[in-house]
Amino acid sequence: MLNRPDHVPDRHARYRARQRNGKAVYAVELGGEELDWLIKLQWLQECEASEKAAVGRAIGAMLADAARR
Repeated sequence: MLNRPDHVPDRHARYRARQRNGKAVYAVELGGEELDWLIKLQWLQECEASEKAAVGRAIGAMLADAARR
């Protein structure tokens, strides 16, 4: 593992900003069926299925939409 202290303050700053905004980050394990389902329901584009950030945004948007109902 690389010792990269220049990234630690950024990571901590993002963490504190999320806390202030009442948000958190969670690890979610997904398989092909779940990704296919996100694509089928148009929360995720097929070309983005291998992009961690895009999958995270899709899950977050889906949950936020469900919470508003």
